[in-house]
Amino acid sequence: MQQLQYYDHREINTYRSLIDLAENIAVKALKSGMLAGKTDEKIKEAEVFLNPSAGTLAHGRPIYAPEAEACGLKIKHLDVNSVVWRDTYELYVRLEKFVSMQACKTVASIKESFHVQAPQ
Repeated sequence: MQQLQYYDHREINTYRSLIDLAENIAVKALKSGMLAGKTDEKIKEAEVFLNPSAGTLAHGRPIYAPEAEACGLKIKHLDVNSVVWRDTYELYVRLEKFVSMQACKTVASIKESFHVQAPQ
């Protein structure tokens, strides 16, 4: 409890809300795609997408094909020279630069996104 006194409870609540929002976006994205027809509870069992301690150990590390396939996603392996791979990598590079310079977190899907400004 002594260590918590250094933190503003409003800031902690803000971060909790952001965690809930990230979970909501992840569930919606999975439910609108490869896990369509599954309940929210069933989708949340794919913890690798929601909880870093479930495999990646740190938020922001990639989730590779074997982990995604273990959650029931159908993975299509692409050649690194394909147009889709090139466009995906370009998006990754742009987001990586944005997160390293302007924001400390970005979550995006085709329909919605949010980001948290980097501390000044």
